[in-house]
Amino acid sequence: MYSCKMKKYIIGFLPLSIKWLLRFCLRGPSLLRDFCYDAKRYIKWSSVISFEKDREKILAVITATYHNIEKGMSLPNPRPLFGRVVIGQLVGSVDNFHLNFGPDPQLDVPINVLARYCQFNRSLGQPDSQLEVIVDRLKKNNQSTLLRINDGGVILRSKAEVLDAISGVKEDFFLMRHSVRQFTKDPIEHSVIEKAVRIAQKSPAVCNRQSGKVRAILNPELIRSTLQIQGGARGFYEEVQALFCITVDLSNFNGAERYQGWIDGGMFAMSFIYGLHLQGLGSCALNWSKTRKQDIEMRNHLRIPENELIIMFVAAGYLRESFVVPQSYRKPLGEVLSYI
Repeated sequence: MYSCKMKKYIIGFLPLSIKWLLRFCLRGPSLLRDFCYDAKRYIKWSSVISFEKDREKILAVITATYHNIEKGMSLPNPRPLFGRVVIGQLVGSVDNFHLNFGPDPQLDVPINVLARYCQFNRSLGQPDSQLEVIVDRLKKNNQSTLLRINDGGVILRSKAEVLDAISGVKEDFFLMRHSVRQFTKDPIEHSVIEKAVRIAQKSPAVCNRQSGKVRAILNPELIRSTLQIQGGARGFYEEVQALFCITVDLSNFNGAERYQGWIDGGMFAMSFIYGLHLQGLGSCALNWSKTRKQDIEMRNHLRIPENELIIMFVAAGYLRESFVVPQSYRKPLGEVLSYI
């Protein structure tokens, strides 16, 4: 104890620059190893280097490309025959997929988008006969047994529909969500989990690439052992009736999108939490900002593949009749909101 006090006393006299240097020498090497660990995973599993021979990466590129066409058709005044370069890229990517992997139900949507694009141009009096022939060829090449005829393209919505859907939702729905650590012992039904995941799937995702994934852990022993590794549920892990691991698939990202997984994954996780909240469940978000060693341990424990990035965990259970939650004071609005 005397030596610790002496060390603090000596450090107190050091210049700030020396203190920074000492901290860097102590913490820098491990931080650098963690950075390299993350960078290696992103470079290996994203499309930053190549994607031509990887099924998931090609599908991600196809999704981003066909969504560009959908966005074009949803503009206030789309011009006929727009996006010729993008159309060519989409046709080439679908052909490349067929060449390497054969027919696939997931190609139904991009082919449908191309068909809707042809219909759009024809409705404006400028049919693209050459593309229509190509679309027919792609349909024959795909020969999917799960043809999703109505998926892909654009749909017409009305203000009245939206207002009707949100008429029962008040600000209190959001303000009454808390980080809950007290639950009943009632098991959570699969249908409840599936509804929450469907809600999460409506989260914004970069170019509609939908990288979010949920692993539902319902086994009490596996919940306990997982939370012991996570380390953030001390004092209430016995209460947790379900634990969810939120991940994203890095094969959906490329180039400068090195942090997009955290953005998409965070929004996906929040929507999932609201999906649980909607059904009367409480939840507690548990972070996963961990070291390389801890990340490897969790991956091995839950058998999470290397191409996925662990975003966070969500502990959940049904609400008690009454329960205590932290007040979690929020900053004044003026410290958060600014008008530019």
